[in-house]
Amino acid sequence: VVFQILLLYVALTLLNSIVVCALVGAGGDRMYAGVITAGTIALTLLLLVLTPLFGLAGAAVAVVLAEAVTLLLMLNRTAAVISLPRPGVFVPPLLAGGAGMAVAWFALAAGPLPAPGAAMTAYGVAIVLLKVILPSDILYLREKLV
Repeated sequence: VVFQILLLYVALTLLNSIVVCALVGAGGDRMYAGVITAGTIALTLLLLVLTPLFGLAGAAVAVVLAEAVTLLLMLNRTAAVISLPRPGVFVPPLLAGGAGMAVAWFALAAGPLPAPGAAMTAYGVAIVLLKVILPSDILYLREKLV
């Protein structure tokens, strides 16, 4: 159950990483520090409340909620610095992430070790099928990295 709850954390932290890169890249280092401080305070408070009430599952929920708070604050601060793309741009990557999470959720029945590999495979297939990554993107990366 804890791993299943923490799958939401993985999705949120992946999104948060992208937003952090945009914020720091736009010169919002101080805003980033403020958001991280607020997220840490939220995490601490949520852990202090939910862990005694619900045990390990409560701690996992606290981590997910704190990451959601951090992501929302980070999005708010990033939008103040740069103009963000329209929300529809995020639908295909979110669907691909959802596919990966769904596969991981069901793969956890086989144990915690196969789940990440199954999730990465499902996510990789989904980003190609949903055209999140185009053949031109792959060619560009190949030229730059190889």
